[in-house]
Amino acid sequence: MTPGSIVRFRNRDWVLVPSDVGEPLLWLRPLAGTTEDIVAVDRRLCDLLGCTMWRRI
Repeated sequence: MTPGSIVRFRNRDWVLVPSDVGEPLLWLRPLAGTTEDIVAVDRRLCDLLGCTMWRRI
């Protein structure tokens, strides 16, 4: 996934925000949200808990 990609996570659509931190953190902003709504998702923890994230077309 690349910055600007739209992904589905926690039953919402999010935009993948560019970050210097890189893997394993992904920074997501809700489509209808602002920069104050950005959340960090630890991809390893997400995999461990069985969360799903997929790219929207």
